[in-house]
Amino acid sequence: MAWESSFGFSPFVMLALSAIQRRSSALLVLPLLGALSCSVLVDANRVQCKTDDDCKARGASFAQSSCVNALCAGSSKWACLENPPASMGGAGPFRVTMHFADLIKKTPVVGVRADLCRKLDVSCADPAVTATSDAMGNVSLSPVDAGFSGYVSLKGDTTIPTLYFLNPLVDRDQDIPSLSLYSPPARQGLLSQLGGDSARADVLLSAWDCQGKPASGIAFALTPPMPGAIAYYLSSGLPTHNSTMTDATGYGGFVSLPSGTVTITATDTESQTRIATITLVVREGSTTWSRVLPDGT
Repeated sequence: MAWESSFGFSPFVMLALSAIQRRSSALLVLPLLGALSCSVLVDANRVQCKTDDDCKARGASFAQSSCVNALCAGSSKWACLENPPASMGGAGPFRVTMHFADLIKKTPVVGVRADLCRKLDVSCADPAVTATSDAMGNVSLSPVDAGFSGYVSLKGDTTIPTLYFLNPLVDRDQDIPSLSLYSPPARQGLLSQLGGDSARADVLLSAWDCQGKPASGIAFALTPPMPGAIAYYLSSGLPTHNSTMTDATGYGGFVSLPSGTVTITATDTESQTRIATITLVVREGSTTWSRVLPDGT
C-alpha cells in the first residue's frame, strides 16, 4: 500500500478554498473558487423556499441546494457535478514528479523503478517512460503527453509493488505529494488488522470534493460486488472495516481482491448522490492507489 502523505496515515493538507458570496439589488451570484467555473444566478427579490426540501423539490439541478434567506443556494461541495470545469491545461508534453518515503521509517526510498503505463496496458509491457528514484526518493517522468490516461508502476527492493493511477488525466505538470510505500512486514501487519489476504490485491482510495478538499461521508462500492473483498475506511488515523464511510481524511479502500480490473463507485451518503465511477488495474500481492474526484473534473 502507499499513503499519499509523508506522515503515513495522516490526511492530505487541505486546500483553503471557500465559496464567496456577492449580493446586488437584483442578483445573487455564488462563484466557486479554484477549479470550479460554475455559478448560481437567481433573482434576489424572489422567495424560493422556506425549507431545504422546498429546494430539492425544484428538480435535479437543486438536489444539493439548501434554503438560505429564502433562496436556494447551491452546495459548493458537489456543484461541479452539474457544470464540470473546462481543462486549464496546455498542449504538453508535461512532467510528473513523485516523492517516495518509507511508511514506518519516514526515510526516502531510493532505487524505486517507476514505469509510466498506459491504462489499457494492464501488464505494463510497453511503458511510455521509465525512471528510478534518486537519493532523496524523488523521480521525474517526462515527457508525458497531454491527456495521458494511465498509471505509474512502482517497484523497489524493499517495498510492496504499487500501481499509482493518475487522476485526473495529465493536462499540466504534476507534482504528486509524498507517497509512503509499504515494506512487506508493514503491509502484512495492516492486512492482519483488517482480516485481509496478503496474496491478493489491495486498493487505497482518497475522495475529494469540488473544492479540492478531502471528502467525508463517501461510501465506496465494488461494481459488481466481489466475494471475499473487504471494504475499509480510515478512522482515528487507522484503517478499520467497522466504518461505512470516509472521515475527514477522505481515505478508504478494499483488501483481498483478485487480480484484474475493478470498477468502484463513490456515493455521498448524505444526499445519496453518485460522485464518481473509476476503473482500476489490480494485481495480487500489490497495492493500487487512486484519487477519486467528482465525475467530469
